[in-house]
Amino acid sequence: EQVLIMEGVVSINAVNGAVLALCGDGSLYAWGVTKNRFGAGMDDYGFKTPKKILENVAEYDHYYALDKEGGFYSICAGGDIGGVHAEKLMEGVRSYQSPGAYHAYVVTEENELYLLDCTGTQVFVDKLPEAADWEKKLIAENVKEICGECFGIAFIDDDTLYKVVYDYETGDYLAAEPVLEGVAKWYSAYGSVFVICKDNTLWGIGNLVGGYEEDESVAPRMLLEDVMYFDAAYYMDEDLGYEYNFAIKTDNTLWAWGPNWYGELGVSRDTSTAQPVCVAEDVARVYSDGFSTYIIKTDGSLWASGYNGFKGSPWEEYGWGLGISDDDARLGTGDNVTIYEFVKIMDDVVTVGQFNGWVFTNYDDGTDSTSCYARAFAVKTDGTLWGWGYNIDGAVVAGGERYLLSPVQIMTVEITNDR
Repeated sequence: EQVLIMEGVVSINAVNGAVLALCGDGSLYAWGVTKNRFGAGMDDYGFKTPKKILENVAEYDHYYALDKEGGFYSICAGGDIGGVHAEKLMEGVRSYQSPGAYHAYVVTEENELYLLDCTGTQVFVDKLPEAADWEKKLIAENVKEICGECFGIAFIDDDTLYKVVYDYETGDYLAAEPVLEGVAKWYSAYGSVFVICKDNTLWGIGNLVGGYEEDESVAPRMLLEDVMYFDAAYYMDEDLGYEYNFAIKTDNTLWAWGPNWYGELGVSRDTSTAQPVCVAEDVARVYSDGFSTYIIKTDGSLWASGYNGFKGSPWEEYGWGLGISDDDARLGTGDNVTIYEFVKIMDDVVTVGQFNGWVFTNYDDGTDSTSCYARAFAVKTDGTLWGWGYNIDGAVVAGGERYLLSPVQIMTVEITNDR
């Protein structure tokens, strides 16, 4: 059943069983499975009800928060370090990027770019840790905004993309060098930065611009012309990262590149590609999580391709399917068979979101397994909320089957925007 948790919330951020909620008055609250993750006292390593950890917050993620006066804090919600207090790291901060709990890049009000690096972990004494040690290093000046990490850090000054390369031998950042002009939009991806220029060309720089072929060059590569939208999804496998890239052109054609193990790209089976290929037409939006992909077409119809269960997947012949049950279903196609081309799910959709849940199991013989279960939700133009996929404990809708093969209506919501 639906339970009211708190009121006045404008945004939430949830990962690993821990939840952060920002209220309209700037108060940041936390609850859930926290261990050493939040900035206030704990109840047996978890907040059973929301607790305020900061005030006057402008933006936040699961590692850091920036208040409206430029104060920058480490909260490490969901990180390995962090503690039971919110630790102020800097003042006068205008924006930041958070690669992880151990370091962050910040831009000051004087347009200086700094690296904040955690040099120590928290020490627990009766569940109350001491503050971690942080070093501050000036990297560049005249910085407008940070773009992302790729063998260092990339940033924008006016409409020019600059690259600062990290020297692994000396541990220093080299002088900033311009690499691309005429930047209109930028996107930070796993080890890569993608840029749409004012002439609608799409460029990539970094180690996974080709999706799964590593490229250590810091020189930008022109990928497509006439591009109006770009997005990427990632999949991490131990030490390797894989990137699935999608671009929508001005004629509403969808282009994709990267690995295609489960049909994530919407092309034929075992057709991975390092070069963009056209996979669909009349596309308005694309959403992917690295296992499966949804697209909303210009007529409002929702389509899906990718992993939808053990059946039909490339792992069926090996007798192994990521530890997922044979009857797993996540795409809402009416069955539980993995597909390699986009199939229509429903009409009149405003937005869609997919959520993955992971289960890690250790066995008595020393082996282990990882299971991934997914569910998805869509809002239609009439304000109705629909869901499908993994429905254990009523995660999608109460009283339904364990796996919902097709969308079911949950409730009616008030649409305030397309997010």
